[in-house]
Amino acid sequence: MKVLFLMILISVLVFSCEKAEYESFRTYPDVSQVARVSLSPNSPVLIADGKAELTFKVKAYMGVEDTRTIEVKNEDEEVILKDSVFTDTIEITADRIPQNEIKIYLEDGTPVSEVFTTTEHMGETLRFKAAVYGVESEVREVRIIEKPKVSFEPITVPIIFHVVYTTQEEYQYESIGTDMLQEILDRLNRVMKNELKNAPSSVDLNVTFVLADIDQYGKALKEKGVNRVKLNDGENKDLYIKSNLVWDPMRYLNVWIGEANEYTIDVQLPRYILDNGSFVQMAQYQDLQKVKDVSDISYWTYKEVGISLNKKHIYRMANASSPDAAGGSGDRFETIIGKFYGLYPTWKDKYNGALDDFCSDTYTYFRIYSRPEKWTYEATATNKEQKNGHEIYFDSFNIMDEHSFCSTITYEQALRMRTVMENCPFRMMRK
Repeated sequence: MKVLFLMILISVLVFSCEKAEYESFRTYPDVSQVARVSLSPNSPVLIADGKAELTFKVKAYMGVEDTRTIEVKNEDEEVILKDSVFTDTIEITADRIPQNEIKIYLEDGTPVSEVFTTTEHMGETLRFKAAVYGVESEVREVRIIEKPKVSFEPITVPIIFHVVYTTQEEYQYESIGTDMLQEILDRLNRVMKNELKNAPSSVDLNVTFVLADIDQYGKALKEKGVNRVKLNDGENKDLYIKSNLVWDPMRYLNVWIGEANEYTIDVQLPRYILDNGSFVQMAQYQDLQKVKDVSDISYWTYKEVGISLNKKHIYRMANASSPDAAGGSGDRFETIIGKFYGLYPTWKDKYNGALDDFCSDTYTYFRIYSRPEKWTYEATATNKEQKNGHEIYFDSFNIMDEHSFCSTITYEQALRMRTVMENCPFRMMRK
């Protein structure tokens, strides 16, 4: 018993002498002592049609002091412990700031509401600022453009979902049918028609995706949009799909649902473009090959002409497309369609994403956290991919943002998709 008591006593003494890295973390009690303010418009571009909405995030920060015990050398080069005070800033939660203390205005002092619309200033760059308790933010610039005079011809794209499974897997695919797939397409079409959000720079793509109602031979499908194929156990699915399940790419968008990699979605960008003067800027080593006619090319793998998904992707997409879904899923059919028709991700990390999405009306960001709020970073001499400036916070709603509400495409993204749909072989399918 004495030994046990002695061990406990020694442990208490040892740990009581050890200094924690953070001995104190003291915030100034008065939140009106704001040290810094940041203003973030939710888009670098606004269409001046009176409907497109520019919104703002205002963040305020106050000072904090952090006392740390650090090792330093004295005059005799001996290492000693010393308490040092470090200062920093932390964000003040929005509910602690009275709304009447948050001001948003143009650089000339003209007040601006949290939701800004306009039918003026076309061709101008407006400069916005914010203040909290009188502390001003840096200026944020937003380009104002007139409503695009687009005259896109309507395009209807029939989609056929090839549901491919073996006898043992059949039960896992029973729920994938016309109703589920139609719900996914309904949301996709609302996004493409710019019906979900009064986004700052979105337009109607004038493209409608529909479930195919006839097969490649002109016969009515038993299930609208669905071609069920049961294979023998052990049969090579990839070989069977390439040989039998690629319906005419000029008439159908083929989507294969099966046992593809469930952790990544392998969607290929376009590879060809008609030699008719059309141009789509691509990333390095991905330039489109010019061809005289669609008949001049062929494909090596079926994934060049369609989309391959795992059944789990479809189930997650269906959940994300339901009217009750709040968004934020990593699996969105809108994102897949965007990439298939030439859009790049708006994000980058150490291994994936894109350096540039080639659209000046989107924000790009470095992926760190999986959440709707994103923030941009300032480009440096050796790091050119961030084009929007330092520390712009925004709630992502673009289809090419990851973990996004996935409800809009921008005007420049629409132009890019239409160019691909009209000029890139294996992307020109339509009714």
